[in-house]
Amino acid sequence: AGEDDLRREALIKRARLYEDGLGNTVNAIEGWREVVLATEDGATPPAEHAYREAVGELERLYRLRKQWHDLVALFEARLARSGEPSETSELRLKLAELFEIQLADLPAAIDQYEHVINERNRWEPAVQSLERLVVHETHRERIAELLEPVYRSQDWWQKLVVILDAKLDYVRDPAD
Repeated sequence: AGEDDLRREALIKRARLYEDGLGNTVNAIEGWREVVLATEDGATPPAEHAYREAVGELERLYRLRKQWHDLVALFEARLARSGEPSETSELRLKLAELFEIQLADLPAAIDQYEHVINERNRWEPAVQSLERLVVHETHRERIAELLEPVYRSQDWWQKLVVILDAKLDYVRDPAD
């Protein structure tokens, strides 16, 4: 365990040196990726601390370099590792924002908002985002389907009336 801690510490120093000392963000990213790989066991508190530092630095550098697909992969890897519901919801919200704003992939963003709503943890920001996105005609029906049960469960009747009115545009069968 001591050798692993020393190795992680050396990898962290090297990643910092690449960016801060040499101004080489490409090598710094590779260095932080090595730190993540060196913390895969995550069993010890130092490994978990190093992991959190590494993914924080990777997120910052990916945003700086506009490496959106790498950032998506990072969030997805963190989701696979996360066992904490609040962390999972936070990651899904970040992922949804990334899909929506940076990658203009509204269906993928809506998928993430749906996960947050279904997991029932930090669902309010997901609902607010879906309410903002309901203006997109191509996605309105799906968003209405996601918002209706939330509005019913929260007794938000005025919002429910609006969403049901929007759903009328998509009703094909007169019996419905």
